[in-house]
Amino acid sequence: MADRTSFAKTYISVSNFMKSTALVAGEIACPLPALPPAIVSSCRQNVMVPASYPGIVQLELFPAVVARLEELRGLDEDHDGEGAQAPVQETLDIAVGFVRALPFYAPTVAVGLSREGYAVAEFHDGDEFGQVIFQPDWSIEAYHNKNGKSVLIEGGIGEQKTSDEFHRSFGFRLEA
Repeated sequence: MADRTSFAKTYISVSNFMKSTALVAGEIACPLPALPPAIVSSCRQNVMVPASYPGIVQLELFPAVVARLEELRGLDEDHDGEGAQAPVQETLDIAVGFVRALPFYAPTVAVGLSREGYAVAEFHDGDEFGQVIFQPDWSIEAYHNKNGKSVLIEGGIGEQKTSDEFHRSFGFRLEA
């Protein structure tokens, strides 16, 4: 949501410094994996990212958020006392996949349910706000506001147009 490219560059710079320092010192206390080819960031700059290797477990970046989504599965109809629908399980499945696919530079995400029982992910980052409502047909309704400029994105998760609009607004890919 903000310029996450600078965070990625800092992460890579620190990693490279640690690797070169360890090599100069003649010891490798914590060997870092080789970095893969660059990816194109939201700012259209190349950003190196850590590689995933077979046999190395990928850390869950937002385990509390995934746990919260799993807790929401057990809610009943009218769980809020104001007539809210029971959670639509398909949307919770999609939201779990979305949260697990978030990159390390994504802003903190909060999750909940809409009145219709659809899973919702929200991002707050200073003057920026984003909300994604997951539909059971694998489509989204996403709202993004930064500095008073609002964008509404509607479409299927696998559609190129929706993915491009989402990436342009939120600064990371739409994956689930």
